[in-house]
Amino acid sequence: MNNFLDHTDSAKATDETPLGTRVDRIVNHALASHAEIATRVVLDTSVLVADPSCIYNFAGCDVVIPLTVIEELDGLKTRMDDVGRSARTALRSIEDLRKKAGGSLASPTRVHDGPDSGTVQIEVNGVQRNLLVEHGLDPDVPDNRIIGAALGQARISPTRMISNDAALRIKAAHMGLIAEEHQPVGAGADSRPMGWTTFDTTNSQIDSLYRSGGIEVSEVAGATHLVDNNFAVLRSGSQSALARCNDNELKSAKLQVQHIWLTTISLCCVVVRSLHSPAATTMN
Repeated sequence: MNNFLDHTDSAKATDETPLGTRVDRIVNHALASHAEIATRVVLDTSVLVADPSCIYNFAGCDVVIPLTVIEELDGLKTRMDDVGRSARTALRSIEDLRKKAGGSLASPTRVHDGPDSGTVQIEVNGVQRNLLVEHGLDPDVPDNRIIGAALGQARISPTRMISNDAALRIKAAHMGLIAEEHQPVGAGADSRPMGWTTFDTTNSQIDSLYRSGGIEVSEVAGATHLVDNNFAVLRSGSQSALARCNDNELKSAKLQVQHIWLTTISLCCVVVRSLHSPAATTMN
C-alpha cells in the first residue's frame, strides 16, 4: 500500500502547495485508491462516556481509539457519578479486548467471531501534528490530538470522526474530515431515557400513595413495564407524586427519603449514647 506524500511525491509537497489542497489529498487519497478497505471510525472520549459499549456496534468498520482518549478516560474513572461509571465500563471493555488480542491493541483486533465483526485498535503514533499547527491548532490540546489522529488514519483508509462534542466536530470538518455525532444503536437523541416515566392517573391514586406509602403497579395504567428501581411521576391535574418501583409496588419516594433520614438520626443517637455511657467514660 502506498502512502500519500511518499518519497516520490516529496518534491511536489512543498510549502508552495496550498494547505487546503494538501489536507484534501490526505483525506481523499484512500477514497480514490482503496475503496475496498473498511472505513475507519475514530472515537473521542465523549462517545465512550455516553455509550461505553459502542465499540462493539460498528459492524464491518475498523474502530480506532486515540491513546489520548484512554488518558482522558483514566482521568475520569475516579468520579463517583455516571461519567465515572461510564469511563470505568469503557476501560473494562477495552481491557477485555486487549487481553483477547494477546496483550496489545496496537494492531486491529476483531470484536467477535461473526462475519460482520469490526475491529478495534489503539492509535499511538499517527497524529498529524504539522497539519494541526498549520491550521492554528495547538497539538498539545487533547481534542486537537484526537483530530490529528483521525487525519493520520485518513492517510490509510476512508475515515469518519465520531464525537458528541460540537466544537470538535466543527474543527474536524474544517480540517476536511467527515465528522458525525454518535447515535446509540436502537435509540436516537430524542429517545434516550430521562430516568423516570410520567403517568397520568387520578387524585384518589395519588392520595392513596401518600396515605399508605405505596400502591400496586397494576393500578396505574401503562406502568406494568416498570421494573425494580425505576422511578415514576404520577400526575393528576395540579397533584403529583414521585414513586419508585419495588416488588411490583410503587412506593412513595418521599417516604423512603424520610425513612433514610430517620434511620440516620437513630444511628447518630445510638453513637452519642454509647459515647456517654459509663463504659465509654471508664475507657477514657
